[in-house]
Amino acid sequence: MGARQETAAVSMAAGFAWSAGRPAVCTVTHGPGLSNALTGLRSAVRDRLAVVLIVGDIRAEPGWSAQRVDHGQMLGWTEAAVLDCADPAGLAAAVADAFGRAGATRAPVVLNIRAELLAAPAVPQRPADPAPERAPVPEPDDGAVQRAAAALRAARRPLVLAGRGALWAGAGPALRELAERSGALLATTLPAKGLFRGDPFDLGVCGGYSTAVTRDLVAESDLALVVGAGLGGYTTDRDTLLAASRVVHCDLAPRPDARVAVPGDAAATVDRLLAAVRGGEPRRRTGEVAARIATAGDFADGTDAGGLDPRLVLRAVDRALPADRQVVTDVGHFTTFPSQLVGAGAGRYLPALGFAAVGLSVATGIGAALGRAGPTLVVVGTAAR
Repeated sequence: MGARQETAAVSMAAGFAWSAGRPAVCTVTHGPGLSNALTGLRSAVRDRLAVVLIVGDIRAEPGWSAQRVDHGQMLGWTEAAVLDCADPAGLAAAVADAFGRAGATRAPVVLNIRAELLAAPAVPQRPADPAPERAPVPEPDDGAVQRAAAALRAARRPLVLAGRGALWAGAGPALRELAERSGALLATTLPAKGLFRGDPFDLGVCGGYSTAVTRDLVAESDLALVVGAGLGGYTTDRDTLLAASRVVHCDLAPRPDARVAVPGDAAATVDRLLAAVRGGEPRRRTGEVAARIATAGDFADGTDAGGLDPRLVLRAVDRALPADRQVVTDVGHFTTFPSQLVGAGAGRYLPALGFAAVGLSVATGIGAALGRAGPTLVVVGTAAR
């Protein structure tokens, strides 16, 4: 499918990669075509989406060529992986390598092909190397797991907070069970929204896009078991919600200042925690707390002569769409509204805001709609009322 602009091409591929669960490819022209694609590419890097971007390189053209530029220097700040292909016999292998790397790393790869190869006679292709595998994930340390379990057992107001790593590891069901055993409430980061959908003790999104009820209940927690989340500024609301001293952080790169740091795979860590936490008091899982959570999405209708309250519209859309919808949101002050009021199943909510670039969601949503059957909702807005 064609795109009107290069960043849109990258965003469409990013949306497809997200919804289809496999690498997607797009192509742009050299020089200014690549420079136009950089915003979408940087966003895909931040959003961990497996895009293969193919571009021709005209470095062999004379120096006065208006579109000649050093692609390597241009791409550096995006932090995308770059494969440079200058061997006519290695074209097929380079393409296979780009797709393999993108899939193994869940990140964009730029295949930079010397333009002169495309006009040269075809030559026999050498065999491609075996596709790279995802790097092995370290097993969690038993001592760290036992310290995490002890902290969870001792907590009076525990919270289980899951991120994208828990979603990718398929740890959602085990985390629900762990929260039930430990009497903990549940919450997710924005990219993992929907992981605990339907649970009466699910607070929804933790961080800058939280409801007031969620913020209060997170703040009241005396321990947060954080699994597969990087604890960036959005999730901690610039460190105003979760003090490191109250965090048990289970992640590939846990915060060193956490109360307990458990490096390792999310699913393996949760399984070991389940074995160490056998169950106890309901703690926070009471009817009163469930009723409090049920009011989290309440708001006073702000409809006036100027127009409808956008929250009212989004709530109506949420109720009208079937359960198998997928949702793509743009970035802006309005992002709070869909984050709080529009639901989606696990892995079906994509906030296209990795680089906080306004305007990527429509192209991302088009790609997402091509990658998975079912309705796709794209939410675009301007500012909060």
